[in-house]
Amino acid sequence: MKSKESDKALKTLENNTNWPDSINRPLVGSSDSFVDKNTRSEEILKSNCELLRVAGEMARFGGWSLNLAENRVLWSDVVAEIHGENPGYTPTREEALNFAAPGWADKISSVVNDCIANGTAFDEDVQIINRSKNLVWIRVTGKAVTNQEGEIVGLQGSMQDVTERKRSDNSLLESEKRLRELNATKDKFFSIIAHDLRSPFYTIQGFCSILSEQVRAKDYEGVDEYAEIIQKSSQKAMDLLKNLLEWSISQTGRMVFNPENLDVYLLLHETIELLRDSAKQKSISIELHAHQDIYFTADKAMLSSVLRNLLSNAIKFSRLNGSITLSAEEKDNELLFSVSDNGIGMNDTERAKLFRIDETHATKGTKKEEGTGLGLILCKEFITRHGGKIWVESEPEKGSTFFFTIPENTA
Repeated sequence: MKSKESDKALKTLENNTNWPDSINRPLVGSSDSFVDKNTRSEEILKSNCELLRVAGEMARFGGWSLNLAENRVLWSDVVAEIHGENPGYTPTREEALNFAAPGWADKISSVVNDCIANGTAFDEDVQIINRSKNLVWIRVTGKAVTNQEGEIVGLQGSMQDVTERKRSDNSLLESEKRLRELNATKDKFFSIIAHDLRSPFYTIQGFCSILSEQVRAKDYEGVDEYAEIIQKSSQKAMDLLKNLLEWSISQTGRMVFNPENLDVYLLLHETIELLRDSAKQKSISIELHAHQDIYFTADKAMLSSVLRNLLSNAIKFSRLNGSITLSAEEKDNELLFSVSDNGIGMNDTERAKLFRIDETHATKGTKKEEGTGLGLILCKEFITRHGGKIWVESEPEKGSTFFFTIPENTA
């Protein structure tokens, strides 16, 4: 004879269970026997367990337990599959730990031992290498299991394959990092414009003032020379603006890499001519060391910008009556360029900050010229786009030499 308690419990189960279509839901108050209702309850339980199993498989989520007395780990089928093992595999504690990826064994051992010794529950993301030698990220949780005396006799918990989630998280982190770099690059870009355009406009302003005074005084000596300097400085400013705007386009991925056949000697000569007036103001000599029959393939706008920035920096950090050398030579299937000066040089700390988007290296020139060092970031980007490298050798008070390479098969 069924009890009121069992009948009440069954009715509660009936009213709160989503019955599968394959099971006819009994009517409350029907004359079904207790056995029939108990059978249906078992069917419901089995059905729910099956749904839970399917959900676990789809979510790559399963359970585990550790029996300390037997030193065995019981894995659900999903957990065994995550490790690349067959269902029913029950490793020892040491065998389970052997799945830890390099660098993770100490972390896993630490949280497990702490749980065994102190009952401290854990929830960690760790890496393992499964039987197929694949690296897998898993989220593993665990808590202590105690007997009636309160002694810890084992552990139990859950485990889930979170590799795809980690990949998504890493992708998101990379995107965030890229966005931060783009924001920093945007700010630096505007600073570069101000930095690189300041010099020619200073030249234009200075010689325009001289011309204005001489015209008022009807003194026309040197007017032609001053006008030519103004014209060249204006052209240089236009060229700088053009290349900087092209670089801004490159930051949005819309810049076309346009390699063409270039004359090395002519490219270096054009760069020197663009900045010769700036060098004259400090009585700096510029020498060109390159054969006139060397040709290579590169993007002219990018390479011109690199050479212009390096030469401009060399002038900035050279003293009065200093000397600068631009050179190029063929070496090991690539072209090696260098811009060398005998200026103030740099120490190791200063060199380490160059070419980095996350560092701003700002040092005034020998005539207190303002600068940010941002042009070197542009140089690195353009050289990297060509598949080359850029670096510097320098010592305090002994000058600096900037080197960069361009592979001969640039495409």
